Amino acid sequence: MQHQEQEKKDLAFFNDQKEKITIYLKYNIPDFNTVTFTNEEFNPIGISIDGYINNDKNLSFTAGKDVKLFSCSDELDKMFKDP
Repeated sequence: MQHQEQEKKDLAFFNDQKEKITIYLKYNIPDFNTVTFTNEEFNPIGISIDGYINNDKNLSFTAGKDVKLFSCSDELDKMFKDP
């Protein structure tokens, strides 16, 4: 029972993070259309959520709990708006 409660909390947490990542991508990438999430996990330094945008696996990213922990492919990096 306790395991199921923790799974529900984890699922809610990852869904919340995915929503934040989607908003971040929509705001910062003018040509953003869709996002596909491929992996989510807790790891020793926090969390990791992997995915790609616009149905193109070359436009991949890995996000942590904080936007400061966001890394992406060179192709995706070129799509971000200039600051």
